[in-house]
Amino acid sequence: MSDQIKTIIRNTVQDLLEESTSSENIHKLLKKHKGKVHFVPIRYRIIGGVLQGLNIKFGNFIETLLGNIVEIDAGVEKCQILAKRSDCTLRPRQMH
Repeated sequence: MSDQIKTIIRNTVQDLLEESTSSENIHKLLKKHKGKVHFVPIRYRIIGGVLQGLNIKFGNFIETLLGNIVEIDAGVEKCQILAKRSDCTLRPRQMH
């Protein structure tokens, strides 16, 4: 794996973690869960909310990252996606 890709991954994951654990995000989750009556303590519900948010963001990040890697890989051809989801497969680029 190239150093460029490693740096992109490291920086993006760091940004995701910082955003998800920011004071603003924690306060937003605290406000959301404070008024609810629940058998799980609020601190664990907040941690769960942070982890669920990270899960969604990381999934989106993986899709974007793979697309970016394919863009810079000269050995792979990316087909055009016509809808949000597609059964498009990646295939080796024809070398002439």
